[in-house]
Amino acid sequence: MYAISMLPTAMVSHALTETIFTALLVLCIYFLTIKRNNSIFIMTAGLCWALATLCRPVGLFILGPIILYLIFRKNNFNYRNALFLFPGIILIVFWVIRNHSISGIYTIASVNKYNIYATMAVSIVAHKECKPEFEVRDSLVKSINKVIGEDPLFCSTNYHGIKLYSSKGMEVIKEYPFTYSWLHLKNTWHNLIPPITSILETWDVTKGNSNSLSVLNQKGLFSAIEHYFGKKKILILAFIPWIFLHFLMIAGWFWGLIKLVVEKNIALFILLGGISLYLLLIPGPASVPRFAEPVAPIFALLFGVSAQSLSYLFRNLLRTNWVKY
Repeated sequence: MYAISMLPTAMVSHALTETIFTALLVLCIYFLTIKRNNSIFIMTAGLCWALATLCRPVGLFILGPIILYLIFRKNNFNYRNALFLFPGIILIVFWVIRNHSISGIYTIASVNKYNIYATMAVSIVAHKECKPEFEVRDSLVKSINKVIGEDPLFCSTNYHGIKLYSSKGMEVIKEYPFTYSWLHLKNTWHNLIPPITSILETWDVTKGNSNSLSVLNQKGLFSAIEHYFGKKKILILAFIPWIFLHFLMIAGWFWGLIKLVVEKNIALFILLGGISLYLLLIPGPASVPRFAEPVAPIFALLFGVSAQSLSYLFRNLLRTNWVKY
């Protein structure tokens, strides 16, 4: 299912951090679950988690579901499970200290500081002022860049600019916390949209239409389709079988989570459900299909759980001797 699904197909020609992050995340889950009492495997899982976090800082808080998984699978957190933290924490702490020694900022990566203002805060201001997000972003980013002299997104040595983006962004979020929470959750489902546009752009059938994300966030899916495709909406019809498989895999993920709860496999439910829900929720206003790529292997794994349970059900039905009264 994963091999023929839309998400990895859309990402295959892009050198994005999501691809490496996804591979390391899958390896982490594999080494955590394949041999539970193997110390080397547990340490390797910790190393994969740390490397994934260095690729994408959002990986840091995946540690929560992982620790809960290690606790619930044996109802305790023993010394062997603690080995998971040993290589990962050392690597991440070393990198954070290195960044602080250079920039004076305790951070894994600087780009997330930029996004606090240029993405998260911009969505709030655009909503309050009833303006397109791209217009607000251009205006706000230019106002800060005039102060610091350049765009810190493209000049990572401008540490004053990075701090300014972070502080200004947090000021807006703290002023409107409920608006931010609503906008964050409202746009999360965009991660589950089939990545048709990415595939068409990879095949050079269409070109990315600027500001499509702003239209999607503020006016909805149908307005975004009209904005992006224009008179080429008929292209969507060619993807109907693929779209069906895409949502079938997502439905399998949901049913697989329910199956784990029914079978009282709470540890695995926490691990796979916690990681996938966290990664789907974290992008917020920036939610687009490519952010679901790291979750696609988990979708496929739990689709397999669902398919297996259905195969057992049909097999038992076929073996049942139906008596006619």
